[in-house]
Amino acid sequence: RLTRAVDVYGLGAILYDRLPGRPPVECRPGEMLPAYFERLRTEAPEPPAALNPQADPDLAAIALKCLEKDPAHRYG
Repeated sequence: RLTRAVDVYGLGAILYDRLPGRPPVECRPGEMLPAYFERLRTEAPEPPAALNPQADPDLAAIALKCLEKDPAHRYG
């Protein structure tokens, strides 16, 4: 079921992409979509500061909160 949590995740993914300059979970070369979608569902993204030390910590915290795997843990 699509809820507001999907929109929050999408906004978090866009914000995350702007901080380290890459998406939260990258598709690996030759990776099939079902495997990629499974990684999206189960893997937590690296903290943006690990990829870009200049990433704003407050924006990184917002992005990671938006990307929580459990929709109940995202912003309402």
